[in-house]
Amino acid sequence: MNNVMSDLEKIIPEGIEMLRIRYRLLQSIYENQPVGRRKLSQLTTYAERLIRNEIESLVRQELVMVSSNGVSLTLQGEKNLDKLYAPMYQLEQYSELEDEIAKLFNLNRAIVVKGNSDENENTKWRLSKAGSQLFKDLAQDDFIIAITGGTTISRMIDSLYVKTGSYKNLTIIPARGSLGQDIECEANNIAIRLSHKVEGVYELLNIPDKLGEATIHTIRQEPYIQHILQMMQKSDMIIFGLGDAFEMAQKRQESCSTFNILNQHEAVLEVFRYYFNKEGTVIHNTSTIGLDLDEVKRIPYRIAIAGGKKKAVAIYAARNLLKGSYLVLDEAAAKAVIEIANK
Repeated sequence: MNNVMSDLEKIIPEGIEMLRIRYRLLQSIYENQPVGRRKLSQLTTYAERLIRNEIESLVRQELVMVSSNGVSLTLQGEKNLDKLYAPMYQLEQYSELEDEIAKLFNLNRAIVVKGNSDENENTKWRLSKAGSQLFKDLAQDDFIIAITGGTTISRMIDSLYVKTGSYKNLTIIPARGSLGQDIECEANNIAIRLSHKVEGVYELLNIPDKLGEATIHTIRQEPYIQHILQMMQKSDMIIFGLGDAFEMAQKRQESCSTFNILNQHEAVLEVFRYYFNKEGTVIHNTSTIGLDLDEVKRIPYRIAIAGGKKKAVAIYAARNLLKGSYLVLDEAAAKAVIEIANK
């Protein structure tokens, strides 16, 4: 595929450039629909006249529809956007950067997408789409799949398009309880949405993520909780994000003593309720019901997704956890991670 797209770009560069324009338009419409032409012009930096002409063409091809609320993708448009991901990724791939990141972290594979998620909504879409494509490539029948919460993982599920009958007997479970806030991004909710997309079944962990140790000890003895924990330990795949330590501590409303520990040890990363410093050492963890780090490391297929230059320090701190896994990140994060490693 890579050679074919490179050859086509040499033979018909104007055709490939038009493909890039329409692909970016479809991306932006999908991410913001329904969306007006003026807003599309701001998002893509294309002139409004070009936007108007391209929208008319996409309407004729039945890929988008226009209403009083703005432009939206049709079902066929969503299908075509999904199919275009692989060839467009080949056009914009960063193979050398990916190889360097994979070697640095000892990964099974690194996938780098164009841009900086801190600054560009389209980069967030690319990141999500790369994660969903990787999921489709790795998932197999009869898999038990654990998944965490968070906006990045939620967006990945939103961008996932799976043909009917692609998988059989998939079971989706949350990797932990809930934060009690932002229901759309909670692990339980995301597990349900993923199960619907893949025509699988789901199990839920209907307990708050933040409980006292005595309460956790009691709840762990419940038969259903034991059942879920056993399923977690049998997971074939886990999908998770990498969080900034202090942002996650604030979301979880951690205690003053916890913040003191994080400050004292210069925490940079949070994942699975564990806090790490920049050297990749666990400096604190909070009580929860879910997978511990050793259990996570034993899961055969681990997909981590993180983007943005600001997240580079956290990503690098996760290097020991990520050994043998799959990492999806954007260009800005990848380059910043390499700079940190070379210091």
